[in-house]
Amino acid sequence: MAKIFLTVVGTGNYKPTKYRLNNSDYENRFVQKSLLKLLDESGEKFDKIVFFLTERARSSNWEQYIRVETLSSGEKISNTDEGLKPFLDKHFPNKYEAVDICDGQSEAEQLELFNTMYNSIGEGDEIVFDITHGFRFIPLLFFPLISYAKELKGITIKNIYYGLLNNDGDFSDIIDLKGYEEILNCANAAHNFRCSGNSAEIAELIGRIRGEKTVEEKIKLSGSDNVSQTLKDLTYALLTCQGGNCADAIPKKLNKLKNNKRKIAKEAISQAEIFNNIINHAIESVDELSKSGTPYELGLNAVKWYMERGLILQAYTALKECVTTFFCCTYSNNSDYLDRKLREKVDNAINSLSSMEKDNLTKADFMRVAVNIFNDSEITNTLRKQYAITFVKIINHIECEKISYFHDLRESRNCMNHFGMRKNSTFVEKGDIEKHYTQTIELFEDIKSRLDTIISDEEALQLLEDFCKGDGIFVNFSNHPLKNWGEEQISAAKEICGGGDIVDVPFPSVSADASEDEIKAIAKEYSEKIADMKPSAVMCMGEFGVCFKVVEYLNKRGIKTVYSCSERKAVETTTEKGIEKTSVFSFVKFREYNK
Repeated sequence: MAKIFLTVVGTGNYKPTKYRLNNSDYENRFVQKSLLKLLDESGEKFDKIVFFLTERARSSNWEQYIRVETLSSGEKISNTDEGLKPFLDKHFPNKYEAVDICDGQSEAEQLELFNTMYNSIGEGDEIVFDITHGFRFIPLLFFPLISYAKELKGITIKNIYYGLLNNDGDFSDIIDLKGYEEILNCANAAHNFRCSGNSAEIAELIGRIRGEKTVEEKIKLSGSDNVSQTLKDLTYALLTCQGGNCADAIPKKLNKLKNNKRKIAKEAISQAEIFNNIINHAIESVDELSKSGTPYELGLNAVKWYMERGLILQAYTALKECVTTFFCCTYSNNSDYLDRKLREKVDNAINSLSSMEKDNLTKADFMRVAVNIFNDSEITNTLRKQYAITFVKIINHIECEKISYFHDLRESRNCMNHFGMRKNSTFVEKGDIEKHYTQTIELFEDIKSRLDTIISDEEALQLLEDFCKGDGIFVNFSNHPLKNWGEEQISAAKEICGGGDIVDVPFPSVSADASEDEIKAIAKEYSEKIADMKPSAVMCMGEFGVCFKVVEYLNKRGIKTVYSCSERKAVETTTEKGIEKTSVFSFVKFREYNK
């Protein structure tokens, strides 16, 4: 890190003038001499002073100044003066360097010129530019150089000086054009916000300008302060996908931003108009997110906004939740689409439907899931009824082939949100989100065109009740046949299946040497056999490995699985040998397997 002075030596016929900076002046024909002298006297010191010279500038103004002028009379006179180098040798020895540059007349030379200047700058340098002399395009070159070096080398710009020649006055003022660099910063900040939603640069810019004010001035700049904080909050909400009904929701932040913008217009700062232009630009770039509409329409706006900026992770997160919101709003009479459990049940329905072909699921399988929801003791009676009805309405209205692509949407979203830390994760291509977005829009439009075909809550409830009656079968999948059951156990089983039959399915003999594949094969065979019987419930008790997998399979398809709980009692009997004690197991209840 160093403090560097950069300037370009010109070839002009420069006349002596009093250059003035901060009420101090120094007379010289070269603005660099005056500027360096005045800065040095003010206490400003440089680690390095760099002069860029073309071949012609070196010959005319470097070692010495020589000019031949022709008077009106025709007489020719020669002017000779000290060039820049002797001055530097005297006042700034060992601190300056002369760097040769080309004329920059071709595109290749222009690139060479740019690289030469760029290579003279070090990492983290603080730069003071003098752009008074040199080619007319030099100032145009300096500003892209500033942006380039700020990004790649982390430089800072302290001043950009220009000697404003005044032939009619006593002084020629040296002015600071750094304000134009701030405008460039404003443009970059606005661009970055529009492209990424990141307002960090805008907030930093506002904060930096506020930092240059006095305490009294800062107190008056409440508008700019609020804008800076609101922009930070807006960025955080956007990039962390905090839309929906969050306390710091994006629409709320936007409205707050609009209100604070009006305050800036009234503040007595020269940058007020520029700030307002930036804020207007920022508002326009995100204004579509604050438009009125249904919750899922606002969600789709957000997805589109993310897609346009290449924010694929955020787009997938928003799209998945948008789908859930659409189904909640369309199929449930529960107005609270943010109800966590309702969203879980809706997701369950969508996921089941989208994986139907893969898992060979049937409508009966879906209805069993609805029954489980209806019987969920962890949910209040009113809500579990509503959740189950919503589930039934979805599975009876949606064509599975039209929703199957949600499986890929869910997998892509999960892959990204879980950092690919999932087995069989596939790489998500950038174009995939556009495909999923288009498919979602098409499905939404299809569903909205058939809203009149959605069954009513009453019809859904009737389907649910009819299915619960079903075949009323209780399957006894164990090595304890029905003939050995007591009355209490039989009564409890019939209560579960609505008074239907109890059917024995003997648990198979499983060798202790059976492999994992053999265990899976046995479990699959019996699971499918039992599922085909369409039971209301299954008592599953036997070899642990097979039992575990059968329960897993049946629960996935919404079939209730239970096991019997008994208690041991000691019974005393009198015999010829005396009193004998025996243990008798007495049935207590059925307990459902943890789903």
